[in-house]
Amino acid sequence: VRPLVDKATIERNIESVETKGSAITVTPAIETVMVTDNGSINRILNRSECLMAKAPQSFKLDDILSVHDRSKAEGTHNFIDSASMMMHYGYTLYPVLGETENIKITTPSDYYMFTGIIKNRELGGLQDE
Repeated sequence: VRPLVDKATIERNIESVETKGSAITVTPAIETVMVTDNGSINRILNRSECLMAKAPQSFKLDDILSVHDRSKAEGTHNFIDSASMMMHYGYTLYPVLGETENIKITTPSDYYMFTGIIKNRELGGLQDE
């Protein structure tokens, strides 16, 4: 679902897994993030402290298989992604900076953004006027 992931991001993920054990591709948060409770906003997070998780999320094979087995054995299936599962089972997660163009295509508007990026690349990127 992320067809625009670039080679450099994948290489940074591999390096991080080799040296630290994990790699979560992230981009800086560029919008305001609010936390709600019972229908009202109760906290606004400092954007400079927030990262947006993307894919790939990379781990040592034995580690990720182990937590999947534990999750299955415990009947715990409410994880939103591999990173949340790994964190739940005590693994440290390390961020790897990715490109903002590494968008996830799950809705029609995502597809329109994707086609816009591709068309822009075909035209040679933004041109100075």
